[in-house]
Amino acid sequence: MKHVRIAFSAALPHRARQSLLAGLLLATPALGAPADSPDSWLARKTCNLSNRSSPKGSSDTNCLASFGELAHRAAEAAGKADSPAETIGRLNHWFFEVESFQPTNDLNSADSLLIDRVLGAKKGHCVGLATVYLALAEELHLPMYGVATPKHVFVRWDDGKVRRNIELFQKGQNVSDEDFVREQKIPKESIDQSVFLANLTRKQFLGFVYQNLGVLESQQGNFHKSGKDYARALRLNPKLAAAYYNRGNDELAQKQFKQAIRDYTKALELYPTDVWALQNRGLAWKGLGEKQKAEEDWKRAREIEPGFKVPE
Repeated sequence: MKHVRIAFSAALPHRARQSLLAGLLLATPALGAPADSPDSWLARKTCNLSNRSSPKGSSDTNCLASFGELAHRAAEAAGKADSPAETIGRLNHWFFEVESFQPTNDLNSADSLLIDRVLGAKKGHCVGLATVYLALAEELHLPMYGVATPKHVFVRWDDGKVRRNIELFQKGQNVSDEDFVREQKIPKESIDQSVFLANLTRKQFLGFVYQNLGVLESQQGNFHKSGKDYARALRLNPKLAAAYYNRGNDELAQKQFKQAIRDYTKALELYPTDVWALQNRGLAWKGLGEKQKAEEDWKRAREIEPGFKVPE
């Protein structure tokens, strides 16, 4: 059984999905000089995960040292810019052209997710790259946030005056919220609930890291470990629909139909047009012998996405 993940350049799964500098001349927040020991909460939390299933036994100390060196170079590259646009432009040029960080669609390895691996290879999927970029922004005291869509995670500058999206899969270009809504058909209900396209807190973003770790465990059939990761993800971010969906997939695989229905229902409360959650909840209803309820879910999925193939 395949699982979704929010790194995706996409949320993959059962679902086969994968996804201009602002010209305002406003004062840019003063850059903070990185400390000898990184202050970034996100860097410390994610480096602490570097010991997890690391083939080389990487330590969080080495991870923080590597990040600290990178943060010093970032501060030098950003310099004293006169506007948010200039700060973003300098950081993007340095991050992608000088440091040569690259995006990857590899969703099947911790190498694309965990910060120590991303720092080492200078390659990551959207959650992996965003982890590094956001930790750097935090270290430099820049007003940047992670932002989620159903299929992706990107970064946003938002200082209360200037709001600009930073698409790391397009070398930091500005992709508007409207473009994401149109391309991914994001429902208004989810936006109104701040499930998608809202500025994420550090804890909420860390939830996406744990959610993706859970996916990796699910792919190996390690459902006890994945369950712990999804639970941690949801404690950090109770609006993380993909964590409910993926935990539901694990429960469905184990024929725990009532638990699966509970989690798919929670996922659908947050993301009501998720046809894959509807399909899989229908399978769970069928597993309980509730064929009429299964048909209702599958009918709803076809209404949302005509041509969507549901079980016979």
